[in-house]
Amino acid sequence: FPTRRSSDLTSEDMLGGIFSLSPDGGTPTAFAAEGVGRAAGVIVSVDCEEVYISGYTMEGAPAVFRAPVAGGAATSIHEGAPLVAPTGIHVDANNVAWVMDHYARSGSGAQGLLFAIDDTGNVEEVVSGLGMGRHGGVSLAPGGVTAIIPVSDDLGGSRLVTANTADGGLENVPTAEILEPSGVAAARNAPVMGIAAESAIYLATYE
Repeated sequence: FPTRRSSDLTSEDMLGGIFSLSPDGGTPTAFAAEGVGRAAGVIVSVDCEEVYISGYTMEGAPAVFRAPVAGGAATSIHEGAPLVAPTGIHVDANNVAWVMDHYARSGSGAQGLLFAIDDTGNVEEVVSGLGMGRHGGVSLAPGGVTAIIPVSDDLGGSRLVTANTADGGLENVPTAEILEPSGVAAARNAPVMGIAAESAIYLATYE
């Protein structure tokens, strides 16, 4: 998981880092991802061989990387435009990275885009106009068609947005009881997902 640092630290400290943690708990261990300047989102590939990272290069350019699951030199899959502020990331069985960008704008000016980036670096705008208000995660439900995106806007509203990645259709699912949801992880083969919020992690089921 990527870490964040408070604003009173030095610029070097604010680079933060990526840490791994055993499912049984214990002390987090620094994960080496050479070439990643700052991480915003991270996920392990379906075959558990690589870690995909959204964030920024050492020079500050927005980018998506992959690195060996054991750590080491990270490979930049894509960096620069149209990415602006990549955050949540999901990787499917074809190693396509689905990247949420809460600041990127479509040609019509709609803010909040979901991109699909393949392993050769090709970027496709999938859904626009999400209007997230702040950073957030993304996860694909089983079947790979429905993207689930937690939204917490500047007015204090919280909801889940389900986006049809085939036709761009959007639906809102109110989640008034969940304050400031920011991360989401849907199981790859079951109708269940975890939602990370301001002070708790929730388990949700769906059909």
